[in-house]
Amino acid sequence: MPQYGQIHVKAESGSTLGDNFQSDMFIVTAQLTRTNNTVKDDTSISTLSTFVKVQPSYSFLRQAADDMCAHHREINMYHNFFRLLREVHEDHPMLFYFLNVPDVYYSHIEDIIPGETDGSGTCILLENLKAEGYRMADKVEGGDYQHCKMALNSLAHYHALTLSA
Repeated sequence: MPQYGQIHVKAESGSTLGDNFQSDMFIVTAQLTRTNNTVKDDTSISTLSTFVKVQPSYSFLRQAADDMCAHHREINMYHNFFRLLREVHEDHPMLFYFLNVPDVYYSHIEDIIPGETDGSGTCILLENLKAEGYRMADKVEGGDYQHCKMALNSLAHYHALTLSA
């Protein structure tokens, strides 16, 4: 794809072992460097960082996640519920603040069909909120007061948005 420029893709684990049994998670960052050949030293760099969730690599965990429809529900929430809230409240000036969920770039569901498919094609690509400055709370200490307050305020905003829809 030389007509688009130089592309560099980096993939790394999105969590540590034991963080999550519903998904295997990765951070995939793509960086596109374009040079304008008509203007000297005119180079532009675009970066997209995604959070990729796939079915667990261990078959028994994958089957358990599939039995609970965990990925189906999550994908439905991002594609339908949050999209509808955005549409209903598109004229709300603070919607981006109240509804701060990651953008969905792509999703796919692959059902487990014995002898045919193992469900490993199920995935969802989300905006990587770490790239936007968000951080996970410490697993041992839990969320501090400020984090808990922010989480409850967000929950209250979601509640208000759904009631006013």
